[in-house]
Amino acid sequence: MLRDLWYSGTWGRIFANLIVGVSVVVALYLLYVAYRKLIVIYGRGKRKKITVKYADVFELKPPFAKGTVQFGFELKETTKVAFHILDRDYKIVTTLTDGTLEEGIHPVLFDTTSFPNNIYYYQYVSEVQNITKKFIIDN
Repeated sequence: MLRDLWYSGTWGRIFANLIVGVSVVVALYLLYVAYRKLIVIYGRGKRKKITVKYADVFELKPPFAKGTVQFGFELKETTKVAFHILDRDYKIVTTLTDGTLEEGIHPVLFDTTSFPNNIYYYQYVSEVQNITKKFIIDN
């Protein structure tokens, strides 16, 4: 049929080329759909969903500390945590908490009277998070 259409003249050749072109496009589309179905069937398109529950570290308000100060953070799940006080050169001055804590709110008390007035940082460290915030001791 295409051969007869091809030899029937100029318009026949145009229609024959059009039919072949549309057939190629449809075939390529069907191959693409089949490929996508195979990916879904064999699981290559599936990915494990990893959920990490991050902690909330509370702000120290106001950022000026006098006497005993209460820091705090809230854990969404049981986590190994370290809570440090750093000096202005980011060196650890003291560690207030270091260990595995249950989920919930955890207050951390810090006595500032044995430290000179200066800029300090409090740092929350876990396996998936590292948060450092600034505060000033002003006794």
